[in-house]
Amino acid sequence: MKIKCEYCGSMIPDTVDECPNCGASNTHVVRVANGTPKTIAELQKWYMDRGLPPYETTRFFIGIDYKKPRAFGIYKDEDGNFVVYKNKDNGERAVRYKGNDEAYAVNELFMRLKQEIIQQKNLKNSKGQSISSKNNEADNIFNNLKKLAVFGTVSVVGFFAVLVIIGFLVMLFDHSPSKGYYNYGGTTYYNISGDSDTGWYYYDSYDDWAPIDASSVPADIKETPSANDFFYTPDWDSETQLTDFESTDMYEEYQESHSYSNSDDSSDYDWGSSDSWDSDSSDWGSDW
Repeated sequence: MKIKCEYCGSMIPDTVDECPNCGASNTHVVRVANGTPKTIAELQKWYMDRGLPPYETTRFFIGIDYKKPRAFGIYKDEDGNFVVYKNKDNGERAVRYKGNDEAYAVNELFMRLKQEIIQQKNLKNSKGQSISSKNNEADNIFNNLKKLAVFGTVSVVGFFAVLVIIGFLVMLFDHSPSKGYYNYGGTTYYNISGDSDTGWYYYDSYDDWAPIDASSVPADIKETPSANDFFYTPDWDSETQLTDFESTDMYEEYQESHSYSNSDDSSDYDWGSSDSWDSDSSDWGSDW
């Protein structure tokens, strides 16, 4: 993160002892925790020690200037600058940092990598619970259909037709809204959790974002398929006049409490053989 120098007013990394522009002491310097990678080589080792999948799977390219879409990365350019970047799904590159502070650059990608690991683990858990629930629903439907089959002969074609119907019905049980922005009756809402009962905010009459209880959110935008009619973007539309919710303190506080882990225990990010990484679920539309 960058802060303002108290003496010359320039924006400087919060990890440096002195302002690189005027030499004044940074009284708000943030010391990185022990065990936090400070170099690209240390970050590569941290990555390997966690047992994470190959870069091509996680889409985190450490020490590589990867050119293709869908990638986070860090590398040192020919001028000696450290570049932290994100290649979005449309091929556009968003540079998060470019400068000579390797520790700061590494920490930027390190925090984003930790966030993504936690999100992937949470995604797996939510999918597991969802699949378990859907399987129970499917089992109940299938058992009822088997009882009906006692009264007649089910042909092979009929059997497969039943399976197709079961699969269709199973998909219908997931009614969770998507994360992102909604517009309903002229009011803009944002869901941060992907859950109809939590994580709702709205743009209030004071031209700012405010939390709102799920019970006060219109039912039409809380569950699919009706919510799809009012969901207009997973990311911010810069052409609107509203403030991007993801730039607010509320968004950062939620991310810190649900995604980021400031613990020094690196085992929280260890990747197991039963874990699976779905890079398609990552947010590739935003700048970071």
